[in-house]
Amino acid sequence: MIAEVSENFEDIVEDKIFKYKYRQNADSRAVYNVRNNRMIDRFVERAKTRDPAIEQNIAELYFNDSKESSIAALMVDKANHRETASEETLVWREYMAKEGV
Repeated sequence: MIAEVSENFEDIVEDKIFKYKYRQNADSRAVYNVRNNRMIDRFVERAKTRDPAIEQNIAELYFNDSKESSIAALMVDKANHRETASEETLVWREYMAKEGV
């Protein structure tokens, strides 16, 4: 499940949004506020202990990937050719899989 996610992230996000909207409309305002504050507090606590690799700049990562994984880079320097985006986003994909369960 961690290395190869069978459910795409859009479905996970849609499920979370549905739960949020359902709670907002089905619960009383007091119950909704208690649950929403608990959700926010739990999110903040998880963010404090999150792996620093998740905090990297995604635009910079994909820019580096376009240089390091190109065909030209492979022909010029085979030793330094690598799939940067796939390797560097593995931590993100594992995190999303764990959070989605």
